[in-house]
Amino acid sequence: MDDDDYWFVRRRGPLNYGFTPISWQGWVVTAVYAAALLAIMQLAGAGRWLEWGLLFSLATLVLVIVALRTSDPERK
Repeated sequence: MDDDDYWFVRRRGPLNYGFTPISWQGWVVTAVYAAALLAIMQLAGAGRWLEWGLLFSLATLVLVIVALRTSDPERK
């Protein structure tokens, strides 16, 4: 991939680990994830912790997969 094709940069350190958006596509993915979490909280409602946990985990898994596939493996 070219440098312009990466959406996220990996962050690793003694106190942090994660991905930071570096392109507009990365910011859109992050915004969609945040909107999905808000929708999950509204839809799951009170007392439905299992559904909330499963949907939260699924949304987070999708975000991590997209970030891994579109991040620069060389840049830290």
